[in-house]
Amino acid sequence: MLNRLMNVTARQRGLSIVELMVALAISSFLILGITQLYINNKKTYLFQQSQELNQENGRFTLALLNQELAKAGYRRRPDIAVTQDFPADDGSSKTGNALGCNFAAGASVIGDASSICIRYQARDAGETDCRGQVLSAQSATLATNADAPYKYSNASQNAVIVTRFSLAADANFTTGAADERPRALVCASNLLACGNGGCTRIKGDTDTAQLISGIRDLRFDYGVGVDRSVSSFTPTPSVSAANLIRTVRYSALLQSVAQGLRDTSDTPPVLGQWNKLYSTTFTGNAYLYQIAQDTITLRNLMP
Repeated sequence: MLNRLMNVTARQRGLSIVELMVALAISSFLILGITQLYINNKKTYLFQQSQELNQENGRFTLALLNQELAKAGYRRRPDIAVTQDFPADDGSSKTGNALGCNFAAGASVIGDASSICIRYQARDAGETDCRGQVLSAQSATLATNADAPYKYSNASQNAVIVTRFSLAADANFTTGAADERPRALVCASNLLACGNGGCTRIKGDTDTAQLISGIRDLRFDYGVGVDRSVSSFTPTPSVSAANLIRTVRYSALLQSVAQGLRDTSDTPPVLGQWNKLYSTTFTGNAYLYQIAQDTITLRNLMP
């Protein structure tokens, strides 16, 4: 009986130092493997999420610009001369639209390489501009006239909305190098009362509304020509009633908000393609990029 108790005691003396070191080594390798797996999975998740956000922002940007550009030149009475509804407007802060949009007589679209301006008549009293402002809340007189089907006044009582789209600093993004941060698509809008070849500005503020984040750059090309045909594309169209814009081609460079998604120090291929296409010098190899492009032919081009 005594020998049996001594054998049991001997078998319960515990782990040797060798066994303990081996166990610690094995567990360390397991922990390192699990940690690396977690890091890889998190990076993959952020990568996919950023790609999806770029795609979503790209689709939203194209859809928004397409929707707004489809309004350009809309008039309730196409039998009235276009120069009566859309007279020349130099965009000055005193007499024009106050947004810096220099329209030729009869033109409904003007812009440069990085911004675009459009103008159109209100469809009805419930028409809203890009900032969500409703016509009926801005001018009861213009709203009443807009709600009367086919009504037209030679006096300045026809509502014309002027909108300008451009890029500005993203108010919600403050991390990373200042010259590498994505920006945001913003819009500003004014309301004018037009008729008889002249306009009076009803709203003259230049406040902007932020619409879409995650855009590094935005570019416009304008198809210009006469007799409704496009003879050439240019990023700097001239202000001329004889050479109006017929088509607009727009491109957006989308950029992820998250950093550190790329391990290499080389320029991302998409960013390199954009720099080559538009002669820019953008940097930021830690971000993900995507290009979205579309073209729209202006529909409301009645003489």
